[in-house]
Amino acid sequence: MGSTSPARLEALRRPTVWYGSAIAVIVLIATVIRFYDIDASPVFFDEDIYSRAAVGMMHLPIADALTSFPAGWEKSTDKTPWLFIARGQISLATNADVVDVGRWMSAFLGVVATGLSFFLGRRLNGTATGMVTAALYAVSPLAVLHDRMVLQDGPMACFALGYVLVSWEAIERRSWLWATAGTLIGAMAVQLKVPAVTFAPVVLLMAGVAYRRLADVPRLGLFLAAGPVASYFILLASPFGLGLTDQNSTYFQPFSPAM
Repeated sequence: MGSTSPARLEALRRPTVWYGSAIAVIVLIATVIRFYDIDASPVFFDEDIYSRAAVGMMHLPIADALTSFPAGWEKSTDKTPWLFIARGQISLATNADVVDVGRWMSAFLGVVATGLSFFLGRRLNGTATGMVTAALYAVSPLAVLHDRMVLQDGPMACFALGYVLVSWEAIERRSWLWATAGTLIGAMAVQLKVPAVTFAPVVLLMAGVAYRRLADVPRLGLFLAAGPVASYFILLASPFGLGLTDQNSTYFQPFSPAM
């Protein structure tokens, strides 16, 4: 078997270098768009509510903060507490404003999601599609808006995307190690914001496609979907469940039969 010539190796290497440089530029653009002058924007209504909740919890021991969380933070009662606690603790540790901390967290995870979107697009239809996907996410007005604010949506989107990608890898490899990582990431996504549970059927469908029909979805696919679903029911059974139940009732009220 003959060896590959240096010219041939260079030809094979050139597209890889180009794509690597291009994705680095896209991630850099996403970083600049999300972080530039991020602390100068006026505080939006939801940001004010979420930041006040974080301030109210930040000086309490974690157990006391969790106990007090569902009872008195207005709109925050239909949210999970972990980002509020993280914002408060980082603010204490860095002596930074809690609004700035929340925005920095969202922006950072938005940049990570930009990189992850490249891998999603590449899996779907090759490297060029991955580049386009990452570029679109990097400059998407709605994504940039959420990633520059103290909200739950950006962090949830990042973890949900990670859940889909790691689950896809687990299904292709038939790997329980990857599946364990995937189901944990999916569970964490739900803990950040409950609608992430809707990604569980997506992963189950991916497993069904990989195994040709849903009837043949093995334990691996069910295990991957179980993480977010179990995380959701744990939240419902917790002290935070009351706010989530009220939220569900509000959302489904238009579909309820008239009395």
